[in-house]
Amino acid sequence: MIDPDTRINEQWTVGQLIEVFDHANFLPFDPNEPHFFCDFCSKGVAYRSNPLVGHYIADNVLNTNHPKWRNATDPHSENPPLVPLASYCEDCTTRLLLFPCKGFAEVRMLFTLTEERVITTPEVTDVSGPEDGIPWNPKELSEQITGIPWEQNALLAALEGEDQLWGPENMVTFLLSIGSGVDVRELVQWDGSLNPKALGRARKEYQEFVEKMRRHGYSRKAFRDHVRGDDR
Repeated sequence: MIDPDTRINEQWTVGQLIEVFDHANFLPFDPNEPHFFCDFCSKGVAYRSNPLVGHYIADNVLNTNHPKWRNATDPHSENPPLVPLASYCEDCTTRLLLFPCKGFAEVRMLFTLTEERVITTPEVTDVSGPEDGIPWNPKELSEQITGIPWEQNALLAALEGEDQLWGPENMVTFLLSIGSGVDVRELVQWDGSLNPKALGRARKEYQEFVEKMRRHGYSRKAFRDHVRGDDR
């Protein structure tokens, strides 16, 4: 267990973050649904099953001009927010962050949900401070693989929803869900440079994914079937 006094960044400790989440209401993308969708495999998880949920939380986003981010941040506040950017089902979550990015404070939190969508037993299982992590650039990596400016990448908007905020791990899970050849942990080396051979494989697999989505339609179901292998 991580010590509650462990610092996430200059403003937040692990204990402070747990206090905020303990017995708080879970806020899904669609509050009218009886389930939430995993942000990796897109599976619907029913609240009545009291699911274990993995949260990805960060102190900054890639799309800082997004209205949701502007609403979440107070320019006069000395305590910038830590914002949940992804929720994973029990099958997809990990106790460790997937590929921490230098310059971002990132947190993995696990908790159990009640049927009434109340968060219980929150536990921080991994922390990467702004000075930790790998010096990689998620936007540049996206553009190197797709050939499209990341802000204009229609696939990201169509599959994930235009209202989503993006942190580094959101880029990791999106690219990883395309296929095993688009694994950021193999694409990016420890100094932040890109592995040319892995980049070539990733570009090829991305193009195959684009063609498949064109055939099946850019929908959540098509994406979920691709990730789970149900379309084979």
